[in-house]
This record gives sequence, structure tokens and C-alpha cells, in this order.
Amino acid sequence: MASKVSSKQKPFIICLIVLSITLFLLALNFNVPRHSYFLLVESKVNLPRKVISPNETVPQWFRLVEEEIRDYNEVRVGLVNIGNELNTDRAVKGGILIETVPLKFDHVSENLTWNDFFPQWIDEDQILDVPQCPEIPIPALEDYNNLNLTVARVPSGKIFRCEDLIRKVGDHWVYRPEKKRLEQIVHMPVGSCQLAPPYAVTEKVNSATYHPREAYAMSLKGLRDAGRKIKQIERIRSPYAMTGTYNEWNHSKLRVWQLTDYDKVIFIDADLLVFQNIDKFFVYPELSVVKNSRDMFNSGVMVLEPSNCLFKQMMAKRYELKSYNGGDQHQGFPNEIFTWWHRLPEKLNYLNCFDSAIDQEHKIPENTYTIHFLGWKPWTCYRDYDCNWDTDYSQKFASDCAHREWWKLYDSMAKELQSYCRLTENMESRIREQRRIARNASFPDGHWKIKVTDDRGLHGDE
Repeated sequence: MASKVSSKQKPFIICLIVLSITLFLLALNFNVPRHSYFLLVESKVNLPRKVISPNETVPQWFRLVEEEIRDYNEVRVGLVNIGNELNTDRAVKGGILIETVPLKFDHVSENLTWNDFFPQWIDEDQILDVPQCPEIPIPALEDYNNLNLTVARVPSGKIFRCEDLIRKVGDHWVYRPEKKRLEQIVHMPVGSCQLAPPYAVTEKVNSATYHPREAYAMSLKGLRDAGRKIKQIERIRSPYAMTGTYNEWNHSKLRVWQLTDYDKVIFIDADLLVFQNIDKFFVYPELSVVKNSRDMFNSGVMVLEPSNCLFKQMMAKRYELKSYNGGDQHQGFPNEIFTWWHRLPEKLNYLNCFDSAIDQEHKIPENTYTIHFLGWKPWTCYRDYDCNWDTDYSQKFASDCAHREWWKLYDSMAKELQSYCRLTENMESRIREQRRIARNASFPDGHWKIKVTDDRGLHGDE
């Protein structure tokens, strides 16, 4: 079920994206020694003037930033999508000379749609074409040098990080963003119409102290033995999930934003198999992810920046926002929160979902960083073959080569860890029933003919 909230907001979000790029570019154009500030005002709000004396009035936004700019003799204020309430381009308020500079730029083409910014597919390898993003009108920045403050009227106050917020009064937000973060975001594509490019990298990962260590997510002991830090959490129930279902506690994933001991985290779902070091992706900003379907991303691998205030905001919205895919909140809910995200290559979070018309063997591409197992997981099948072949619905998730890769990992595990992967009676009963259906339907792939030798079973083959 699509979220009513997100569907209504999409036209406004396109406006926000355009305004955001403008504001970010303005920040990079600041040439003043002290901090620069942004004040955002919701579009529905009229900006009242506050009377200082019978003969003098001052905009509300000036009062909100007066303390921060009191050491200035002169302040240049950029006005974005808002009128000049001073009724003059130069005025003295509180002993400070204020010069207002309206920012002028063209509107985005009315022909652009959400899919233009977040297309279903792009040619990541640039075999057929080089992906392009829509043209965004940008002001002539040389006309707006040395701005100290930008006042913008936008549909929502949520453009900058909540850590950058220094004051909120009613529908007015005052932000002091970090220039380095804004610089990186400006170099990112506007949407998922292109991959996040290498030139967006502004920091380096120190790999000199990196030592590869194996860890198996099915065991806390295995994680500890591999030197991993274990943090126990209180589970968070998904408000729209049915009791006792697989996704009942999927909102527990949100607690990764509470790992504030770290500046940045790469979250990895437990049903992924990692082949290569992925440390180089730490340089990308929040939220950098891989495309899923339509205009949505997959939350199996996420580059994120822990934030207690963002976590609180997400918790407050759990009952307000409904997932685009119903109760499967661990995918849908993050998509409702992060409507503007950065596209990473699909090989970082390769979803084993195949089109048999294109690839009958369902092969995994070379140089893949991870495999994200969809459908029945390898440890819930016989090791002899991928049991996703045994049902019409799940065949799109079947891959013999991906299945073999997981069992290579299994064979490398210590014996005491392998015991966590045994088949239960219910699991084997399900496998046997699906094999029976596949045999009766004479599925042409023929996997149901394979003799089972897996010694984890409780009852053997048919």
C-alpha cells in the first residue's frame, strides 16, 4: 500500500531538492571568516514584523539570528523564494547594517516528473548510454558573494541535518551547517539518475590498520570470536506488522542511527554474503544506497550517519508514515524518511533477482561486492541445490552459483558454528512439499530430480 504522506509530498519534494541545491551552493560561496546561517520558513507561514519602536519594524527572522550576528557591523542576507520585508535593500537594525539580496533563478521545467530524478533503471556500466540527470537552474553565484545569512521559504523545514539546527521557533528553523558536508552533497547527482560519482569524495579511508576478520551473523559467539563489538538493544515493534510475523520487529533496524560513537556506519543485512572489502564506500554521505524497484532503494546496505535526533524523529513518525509495501517496514519506512538518496552501484548490494528471459542460468556478475539473498535463504534449503527453483514465484530468486558461494562459507565455519545452520523439522517439511509440487509439475529446470545428500536433514530424502 502506498503511503498517502509520501505521494502527496512528491511535488513539494522536487521543489525542496531544487531549493536545497541552491542553498548548498550558496553555502560554498560564503567568503566570510565567521559562521554563516540559514533560516528556513515553511511556505504556509506569513513572516510577521516585530515592532521595535513606533517608527521601526524588523522581520521575525532578524530576531531569530540577531544573537548570532551581533558581532557583525554589516550583514548580507540572501532571500530565496521570499519577499523583502525591510522594504529597502539596506537598513540599520540594532546597530547592524543589513543588506538584502534577492536570489533570482529560473523555475524547474514543468515537464519534469519524479521518475526523471529517480528512474527505474540506469545504465550503471555505461554500455549503451551515459546516465544524465535533469538540468537544475542555478543562480549566478558570482552575484551573491559574501552572504552571511540566507532566508528561504520552503514547503518543509527539513533540508539540513537536525544536528545543524541551532534554534527553532514556531515554523522558523535556524541552521548552521558544516561547509564540508554541503560541499560533498553539492557534487552528488540530484536524485538516483546517476551513480554517486568519485569526484564527490572529500575524505579518505585509512586502510593501513585494516585486518580482515571473518564473522558469522548467526552466532553472537562467532561475532565475539571475530573481534566484533556486540551491542544489545531493546527491540522496536513495527506498528503495522502482524503479531508473530517475520517482520514484527523490523523497526529494530532503526537503532543503527543510535551508534553515535561513530561518524559513519555501513549497515549490512544479515542475509548478505560479502566478497570484497567495502571500506571505500565510507566516503559517501547519508543516505547512500542501492536501487531496489520503482523509485525506491533497498535498505540491505546503507551508508548512514548516526544521529540521536534523527532517530527520535523517525520514532515519532512510525505511526504517521505507512510503508509503500505495507507491513514490510524495514524496506518501506526508510524510503518514506529518506526521499532524497544517493545511488551506489548495484554490485554493492546485489539482489539475487533474475529475469530468466535474459539469463536462464541466473549467474552472479563478476566483481560483485555482496550477494543479498532474496526468497528462500541457502541455509533453509538442502545444500544440494537452491530450493527457490521449486516454486513458480521463487524461481526469480534462484541461483545455483550464489547458492554454492554460501555453502563454501559454511564449509569454512567451525563445526560448533555449523550447528546453528541445521534444518528444523518444519523447514525440511516445507522443502519436501515444494519438491513434490515441482516434480508433479515437471518443472523444466529439473532441480527436483537432484538426489539429496545433505546430512543436516532430520528425515532424509523422499
